Parts: sequence; C-alpha cells; structure tokens
Amino acid sequence: MKVKTTFIIGALMLATTAQGGEIVGVGMVLQADPGGRAVRVRSVLPAGPAAKAGIKPGSLIVSIDGSSAADKPLAECVSLIRGELHTKVSLEIVGPELGETNTITLTRETISIPNPPVPAPGAWSPPAFRTLTGKLLPDLTAFGLNSTNMPPGQPLLVVLVDVEQRPSRRTLKVLAGQAAGLRQKGIATIILQAGAMSDDGFADWKRQADIPFPVTSLEGDPDQARAALGAASLPWLLLANKDHRVVSEGFPVEDVEARLQDLKAENIPETLPNAGAEDVKALLHDSKGAP
Repeated sequence: MKVKTTFIIGALMLATTAQGGEIVGVGMVLQADPGGRAVRVRSVLPAGPAAKAGIKPGSLIVSIDGSSAADKPLAECVSLIRGELHTKVSLEIVGPELGETNTITLTRETISIPNPPVPAPGAWSPPAFRTLTGKLLPDLTAFGLNSTNMPPGQPLLVVLVDVEQRPSRRTLKVLAGQAAGLRQKGIATIILQAGAMSDDGFADWKRQADIPFPVTSLEGDPDQARAALGAASLPWLLLANKDHRVVSEGFPVEDVEARLQDLKAENIPETLPNAGAEDVKALLHDSKGAP
C-alpha cells in the first residue's frame, strides 16, 4: 500500500511519497522565498535526483512544469513537484551564485533517508506539526474570537496568513473576491495572522486592508501557534464542517470551491478525538517555545 507523506521542519517542506518504507521524489528540501518570487532550495539529499543534476542549496525554483511558482503557497509548489516513481518534472531554476537560469528535468527516484539523530536532553527541537483532519478545531476563543465569528452549526474556513508576505496577501485578495459566495453557501471565514509582526504593525495593516472577514492575530510564539493548528506553511487553509471537525487542510486558495464538496461527501466517524483545546491553549502561550 502506498502512503503519501510530507516531512516538515518549521516552514520547510520535503515533498515525497512513501512507498514500501522508501522515499520517492527528487530529493529537495524547500522553503518559501520571502519575496514571493519563487520557492527556494534549502538543501538537497545526497545521491538524489536533484543532487545528481547539480542543483545547489540557495537555488530558486521559478517555474514547475511551465507553471510559474511566483506567489504560489509553498504547499502548492511541493504538490506540483511531488509525483510517482519514474515520472518526470521540469524545473526552471536560478542558480545561487551566478544567477544563471537553467531548465532541468528530473526523474523521481527512490531515495534512502537516514533516521534523524535523537536530540540531546534539553536541546531545542522544531515544533511538531500535527494533522487536524478528522479532529475538532481547537478552541479559537484563545485567539480572541467569539461565537459570532464561529457560529455553532455553521461550517468554518480558517485561513492562517503572514500578511507581510506576498503569497498570503494574494490569498486574502482571492478570498475577498469570494466573500459573497462563501456567505451565500453558509461558510463562516476567519483570518488568523500567524507571522511575526508587531501589534502596532498588525493594527495598522488591519485598518488599511479592509478585509471582509473577522481578522485576529495568534498569541504567543508564532512557530508554536502554527504547529498547534497544523500549519506547515503560510498561507494555510483549514475547512471544518458544521460540527467544527476538520475535513480538509493545507490546500491552495484556488481549491476552495472544490474542497467545499468535501463537506457534502465527508464520511468522518464522530468518535474521532478532538485536538486537545487545553493543550493547544497552553502551547500557544508558551513564549519560549518549549516542547
């Protein structure tokens, strides 16, 4: 049986497919480019297709199979690069040193990944990102929201963003254009600022942006807060049903309409556990980010 998985470290993502205990992919760890122009190669796996092709850390991926990576969320770019064993993907890459642009076609191969080292006692480790699919949303009143913003018995679209980054601003622009349609479908939409931003800066942005949805800022350490809500990258979208149980997460804004169909076709047992609201509240207020 084939199982898809994504390895996540902070805001880094390695798109792979787990198959029979092995890893299939091109062997690159990616991170969002702050300018929103592309995605950046954080590192390459030894002996993987990317390493064999000479792709170096710091390279920018500007297009994937002819589709521009500009302003695309990291999760969407990872999805485009991910694929089945022996299939190909074409990448337009800008080198980190001379700035030269090359188009490189990679064949997805089986890659061996060693087990990560066990951290020493007391050492800091990145927060663990959990999936919320099939679980109840954490208590969002921890973020200053009230029942008016998340009415019981009404589906929720929760959007985590960093408004200082272009992909998040683009997502908000697209959602603003869908505001009337979402309300007509009975979807309550909530925007959570999950990036590191001063209170004054967030307040100024909020006044100027005029977003047609409730907007608030996550409290506590941003990395820990995002981990508590399963946000592997920003922007990050979660869709919950009328019982506020998550049915879909981590999808691009262009897929909102399609994901709304998940609400009609969902088949999630009602006995699944919730996300642990009290644990999440404690995690959000742990300013030191301790595990």
